[in-house]
Amino acid sequence: MRNQPKTILHKQIPATLGLLVFFFSIGTLLWLSANTVIFGTKAAAGSIPKNMQITNITNTGFTVTYTTDEAVIGSLAYGSDTTMGHIVFDDRDGKTGKPEPYTVHHITVSQLTPSTAYFFGIASGDTTVLNNNVPFTATTAATLTTQSQNEQTVSGKVVLDTGALPTEGIVYVATDDSQTLSTLLSPDGSYSLSLANLRSRDLTAFVNLTPQTVLHVTIVTSSLQSNATVLTGQSNSIPVITLGKNYDFTLSTTPLSASSASTSAQPGGFTIPVDTTHVTSPEILAPAPQQKLQDPQPMFKGKTLPNESVQITIQSQQEIQTTIQSDANGNWQFRPPVQLAPGQHTITIVSKDINGVLQTVSQNFTVYASGSQFTEPSISPSPTATPSATPFVVPTLVPTATPTIPATPSATPTSTIQPAISPTVVASITAIPTTEPTLPKTGSNALVLGIFGSLSAIGIGAALFFLTAL
Repeated sequence: MRNQPKTILHKQIPATLGLLVFFFSIGTLLWLSANTVIFGTKAAAGSIPKNMQITNITNTGFTVTYTTDEAVIGSLAYGSDTTMGHIVFDDRDGKTGKPEPYTVHHITVSQLTPSTAYFFGIASGDTTVLNNNVPFTATTAATLTTQSQNEQTVSGKVVLDTGALPTEGIVYVATDDSQTLSTLLSPDGSYSLSLANLRSRDLTAFVNLTPQTVLHVTIVTSSLQSNATVLTGQSNSIPVITLGKNYDFTLSTTPLSASSASTSAQPGGFTIPVDTTHVTSPEILAPAPQQKLQDPQPMFKGKTLPNESVQITIQSQQEIQTTIQSDANGNWQFRPPVQLAPGQHTITIVSKDINGVLQTVSQNFTVYASGSQFTEPSISPSPTATPSATPFVVPTLVPTATPTIPATPSATPTSTIQPAISPTVVASITAIPTTEPTLPKTGSNALVLGIFGSLSAIGIGAALFFLTAL
């Protein structure tokens, strides 16, 4: 039987179909190219968490705080294993019944088991944040048999320099040797934070407060920060704080300045001088070159230009990187959020000189193992007790995925975290490393798959067109 000749209709339908596939694939490729860039970069930029900290650690819970440049919905996925099967939203969402977008985020996890490590990840807007592709960890404290004797409350009010009230804010409170507590500002700019749950830095005991105990108060919004020093006896009614200004209420109710900040109060009421002279290039003042330290979490200090950023890198088993800002006098200080391993270390800072040129300064120092013979004093205000050898599960944005666990475990895991650095010389509220968190690269993966699929479809469409045209 002879083959029937192909009609025009037989040729045109496949050819038309090939053209449709061809042009549809071109359009899909262009759309994916444009929109994947938007999804992968622009949408995530304002939702990246900054200044993440873990506060309010008790035997049954903890709080995660951070800020974002844009108002986004924030939540935590958490659990006792890496599946993180539980979800919790911002503390304010429990009052409204639905998640709301914020620029400051205060998320509390409760009803947990004492002395237990928990894994968590942050969902910030459309961005999922992990710690170098693995979950963050936080460890609850042990249950204490003693009762807290602290009945003090830290309370006051915050205003903007225009006299208006801030719409959002977080208040952090700590002593030189304690953990950090936090609370949200109220809509009227006021705050009130009980010190009943204030524990030592290693979480093994309640802090014994006296009227002369120095408290360090830090108040932050997404763009402003204030630091204040106050005695516990003054904490129940702190004078009004103007955001963006720093105070030492142990001396005066006026904001600190180059002239009024010449001294800073210490516990007990005496004062020490503060260097108010400016430098022309960045310096590391502590530790001294080749200094030997017993404190595994020393306070690093130095000077640079006033109100200038300082990039800090500490070479250790866990490399620590962060960026802080010097105060109005050019002073900066930073305490690492984790214990440094025994041995030699290097601290490197990068900051601008008076000519606006970035300068790099490095200093070597040695940390002695706990219990070893030591004669030189430590450079940072630390507890007088012998440093503990218990393991540290570190709930911070440290650059490595897994914290170092000492060889001899203890029944009580400990955790250290402090809020942002205070500009006064006595402050122990220190910055945590601000290494940019890991963001899933879903946008770039979608672009690659989209381009591959579209190019394949283009080839199929072109083949159909040319084959049927013959």
